[in-house]
Formats: sequence, structure tokens, C-alpha cells
Amino acid sequence: MLLNRYIFRQIATSFAIAAGGMLFIALPGIAVGAVHKLAGVGTATVLKFLPMAAANFVPFMLPIAFLLSVVATYGRLAADNEWTAIRMAGIRPARMMTPALGMGSLAAVVILLMNTEFGPWLTVRMKTFQQDAVVDMVKNLAPGRTEVQFEDFYLFAPFREDDVFFDAFIEIPPFEGHSGMTVLAEEVRFEFTDEDMLVEMRNMQGVHESAEMRKEYLSIRVPLDSIVQTQPQFFIDARYLRTGDLLRAIRDKVTPGGDPIPEERYYRYTYEFHERLSNSLTCLMFVLVGVGTGILLRRGTQLAALAVSIGYAVLYWVLALRLGRELIFKGVIPPWAGTWGPLLVCTLGGVWLIRRAFRR
Repeated sequence: MLLNRYIFRQIATSFAIAAGGMLFIALPGIAVGAVHKLAGVGTATVLKFLPMAAANFVPFMLPIAFLLSVVATYGRLAADNEWTAIRMAGIRPARMMTPALGMGSLAAVVILLMNTEFGPWLTVRMKTFQQDAVVDMVKNLAPGRTEVQFEDFYLFAPFREDDVFFDAFIEIPPFEGHSGMTVLAEEVRFEFTDEDMLVEMRNMQGVHESAEMRKEYLSIRVPLDSIVQTQPQFFIDARYLRTGDLLRAIRDKVTPGGDPIPEERYYRYTYEFHERLSNSLTCLMFVLVGVGTGILLRRGTQLAALAVSIGYAVLYWVLALRLGRELIFKGVIPPWAGTWGPLLVCTLGGVWLIRRAFRR
């Protein structure tokens, strides 16, 4: 019992260090992504968005951090001959996997909850936060700002005075009752309500498909919901849906909005459901891979163990998230095979590593 607690503490310590280090390394990239998604908004808004972006990274980070901790812990036991002493004391090697299985089970439960409940809610929250921030930025443009873009709406002008843009190029995406347009206008002015954006244009001329359009004055009232999804209930992409909603949509073949599901979206729903479940079990698979690798690399360096662990993780994600995903969306294999297949293959590889390690 004392030995199991000792190994568990070693895994937990290594896990905390690995997770903290990975998050620290990833933060600059996460921050750059946040700035890109919230282009033009204030620094305070970006800083509010950053914790949500970091939390969204956690389900992908935890399995890799856990694998690194398992390899490091069992590799250290083998390198310090503690593993040999355990074997000589008559303790079964399989018993020494109990701490790793316990830690892996805890991590699997956390990842499952994040994938099924917290993750979709966070994705919706991030999207609505991003959209609200951009709309608020447009409603309260900084003095001198001459370029505006959110979703498919775009405007650029060489200069402006107060709220009037001069010699502006403007793209208005299609919305209900309007086909959209791309025009040049001598003057463009915005007005906002809680639900609409009023665009007033003077001396305008169409571009591309609207080339024949010429008007001295045109006013268009654009519903904000048509160019910016401001209501979470209208989000029907798989990543926005909790797992219960996904199951109902798959069973009834109807989107949360009540529309029939096209075949491509049905595949995406099914893939997302299986991917969330299989992803949560990767930590248990990494127990087999990590323990076997750590013991077999007893004569190697910690750097070698680190490199091999990252190689395993990359191989798994390539098989599961790239190859499997592409084959599923092209209709070559069913969604369950593309998500569970890589997990099964890597689990069998982990069993082979464990057998080799325990026979030494």
C-alpha cells in the first residue's frame, strides 16, 4: 500500500509539472490566436477571452501530460533499480500499474466531463463572447478607425469624419430577403439598435455581380442575427452541442433547430459523439504505453523518454484526428471505426510493450 501511494505521488507530481509546463509553452500561441480572433478590440477584452481559450486547450493537453508523467515515473523506477527491487520482493509487476490506472481513470473522468458538458458550453461561450466583442467594437469605433470586419461583413475606407466613411468599399453578406452586395460608395454611415444594423450609402456603385447597380442613396437594415450568430440556440455545428443533444439529433436525424440533418452533418454529429468518448479513454491506453516504454528505456535518458512519449502522442493524434477523420468524412469508413480504431490499435501496441517489459 505504501509503495502504491509512493508511485501515485510520483505520477501526480510529474503530471502537475508536465501539465503546467505544456500550458506555459502553449500560452503565447493561445494569446496570438485570441488576438487574431478578436482583431481590433481592446486589450482588456482579449485578456478576458484568454482564460476561456486556455481552458479549451485542456482536454488535448491532459492525455499528453499524463503520458509524459507515466513514462517519467516508471522510467525513473527502472533506472534507479527500484523496479528490480520490487520484482525481487515477489511483488507482481501488474500490481505496480494500479497507481497509474487510478490516476488515468481520474483524468479520463475529467476529460469525459469536459468533452460532453463543459467543452460544448465553453465553445458556445467563446463564440458569443467573440461576436459580442466585435459587435460592440463596431458600435463604438475608435476615432480614426477606417476598417471594419466581422463574420462576412467587411468595410474599408481611406478616411472618415466622425461616423461617416468616405470612398468606402463595402461587402454585405446575403441575409433573409436580400441577396447581399459588394459596392463602392462615396459615403457610408452606420446606426445600431439591439437587433439591427442600419447601413446608409450615398452615390454608390455595384462591384462584380452588382456592377449594374447605381443609386444616389440606399438604406439597408441588416438583422444582426443574420451576419453574427448572437443566440447560442441557433448553433447547430457538432462542436456547440452537448452530448445529450448530439444523441437526440443522431437518433431523430433532426438538428436542434428542427431541420432535417443533411448526410454530411449527420456524419459530423456521429463522429463528434464517438470522438468525445474515445478521446476520454486515451489516458487509460497511455497507461499501457507509458509503463511499458518507461521500463524498456531504463538505460536511456529522460530526454529519450520525453521524445518517445511525444512521438506516441503525435502518432495517435495523426491516426485519430487526421487519417480517421478524413476517411470518415469521405464516407470510406463508419464514424465508430475511425474514432475507436486508432485507440484499439494503440492499446494493442501498449499490451505488446507491457509484455516485453514484464518479461525482462
